[in-house]
Amino acid sequence: MNKVEEELLAAVRAINTSMLASDGHTTISIKLENGNILAVVGKKDPFVTEEDLLEIEPSGEVLRGNPEEEILVHLDIYTHWDNVKALIHSYPISLVNLALGRVPMAENVEPGMLFQDLQIIAAPPLDRKQLIEQIKDIFDVGVALVTTDFGLLLAGESLWEVFFRLQQLEELAERITFKSIVGH
Repeated sequence: MNKVEEELLAAVRAINTSMLASDGHTTISIKLENGNILAVVGKKDPFVTEEDLLEIEPSGEVLRGNPEEEILVHLDIYTHWDNVKALIHSYPISLVNLALGRVPMAENVEPGMLFQDLQIIAAPPLDRKQLIEQIKDIFDVGVALVTTDFGLLLAGESLWEVFFRLQQLEELAERITFKSIVGH
């Protein structure tokens, strides 16, 4: 197993053993230097191994692993945004709860956070083509998309950039939740 594969598996394990994945259904992908996508799709536990890796060509041809339809959304994003090199789709507990409660996260975003923008989509699109159409003018590196049904989708120029952004966003959601509980 190479270093990129080890880092991808480490990120999935870290997310699935924390509050960063409420249902454990996490998909993480990386765009490799050769243009292929390396991913772990929809794993619900921290016991991921090399056998859980999926590699897919930009054309959609599967080189290894068992693809699920969700990877096609990642493939579409990599096709539309050349600068995106890593994606995480997860359901962090506090963030999803705020989305379900329709708490306006965007006005609570603090300067200095690593992400540039937070976009909340009112309802998820019916299919992946509709998703790309809905986000084409707002999505890019540094943007976080949140829906009540689709969870959180983050893009970045590296796996660890996206991972740390996910941590920061969930920490912010926890602070907002606590602030609303204590009434300050």
